[in-house]
Amino acid sequence: MGAGAALSYDITGGAMSRDPYRITVPVAGLYEVTCGVVVRSPTGALPFAVAAVNRNREGGDNISSLAFLRFGCGRSESREKVGAGSATVALDAGDYVSLAVNASDVYVFGDGDAAQALTHLEVRWVGVRP
Repeated sequence: MGAGAALSYDITGGAMSRDPYRITVPVAGLYEVTCGVVVRSPTGALPFAVAAVNRNREGGDNISSLAFLRFGCGRSESREKVGAGSATVALDAGDYVSLAVNASDVYVFGDGDAAQALTHLEVRWVGVRP
């Protein structure tokens, strides 16, 4: 959805990405969740930013203590932080994952029209649950 829609893909025909803030899995299984963020302050310096991928929690800056994937973001320039992480997690049908970011200042994802191309959240089925 949005400016990066042409760069997005969903082989389920939209079933996994009907909500712009989360990805819902269609069947139970093991999923590889990969996330990369570029956050930029539109007003000046950005001293810190941390990101997490939560299971069945809304996104925004709501970083759960139970998040299965958390990572800090390193400095690429004074007003921009970048980070990435990946984890394999067991999910049930109907579970969803969402990205949360908490930063020391107001931030935007990426920069301009390329924002959605720079920040990504991918959920890939890798097998049945043990």
